[in-house]
Amino acid sequence: MRFTRTLAAIALGAVLAVPAAFGQIMKQSDQKIDNADAAAMKQLAQANLNEIEGGKAAAAKAQMKMMVKDHPQDAKETQDLATKAKDPAFKAAVQKAHAKIQEHLQLAQRIASQQGAAAGGTSK
Repeated sequence: MRFTRTLAAIALGAVLAVPAAFGQIMKQSDQKIDNADAAAMKQLAQANLNEIEGGKAAAAKAQMKMMVKDHPQDAKETQDLATKAKDPAFKAAVQKAHAKIQEHLQLAQRIASQQGAAAGGTSK
């Protein structure tokens, strides 16, 4: 039960953090955003939605292996987006999202490791 609450908190944090940052960027900017940055925002939003769905599935099945597997790819994608971003505010938002994904990965790894130890196995 505690695991499910933790996972729900992770998913909620992802839902609230990234879209709010992008919304703030769009409100502050009087100029149009670069097409590549706009496409990257859409890609990041979709990755965020995928992470939420993955979190729901993991909570329902009480498995963190999927979350541990997906987060490194998400982290790489956000790092790549931050490197390519032209808009400074967007770049900062992506870097912030990247840090959150890294944090979620570490938490997912810790939970998976604890579950492996509780089950008498390993998380490898």
